[in-house]
Amino acid sequence: MTGKTGSTDPVGAGLAALPTWARHRGIILYAVAPAQRLMAAHDGLPMTEQSEYSRSWRPVLESIWSYAAGNDAAWYPISHAIGHYLLSPQNHNEGQDGPDDADQDEVAATIFAANAVIHGLIGFAELAAGRATDAIDNRWYGIDDARLARELELETGRQQRALELITAASGDRRAWSSGAPATLLAALRDQ
Repeated sequence: MTGKTGSTDPVGAGLAALPTWARHRGIILYAVAPAQRLMAAHDGLPMTEQSEYSRSWRPVLESIWSYAAGNDAAWYPISHAIGHYLLSPQNHNEGQDGPDDADQDEVAATIFAANAVIHGLIGFAELAAGRATDAIDNRWYGIDDARLARELELETGRQQRALELITAASGDRRAWSSGAPATLLAALRDQ
């Protein structure tokens, strides 16, 4: 026995199976796409309903896209933002009694995507994607079950399509030489 176990999680297995030249940025792309959708939904709210803390993470989200595209200098604002978050009151173990700004879906997904940049771990990509489905569940559960089912199906379809696009693009090593291919970035950003 080798001690290795196969993943029963198709997303985790799919991201782990990416070739080495595409794996780190592929994980990042899988994480940042749902974070982008969540931030876009937040940005679409009237200004009076938007969170200033959520808006403060927009530049980090842009830096994550920039890093995925091959701008290695974008690592610094991303790591600085995560460091600042870790040292802030937003990072706490007080449960419901502590500040909840970082628990807003668009912020949490962006934090997970930023951690995917820093650590390259598949789990952070899965957590970011999970916040997108959680947001739908939180919005429609007990209010409109039919809409909940439709929205969840659409979101999981977008996530599956993202994995398919990343996997399909990963075969061209030269296309990844200076970051993720521009066509892939555009397709995922426009989902």
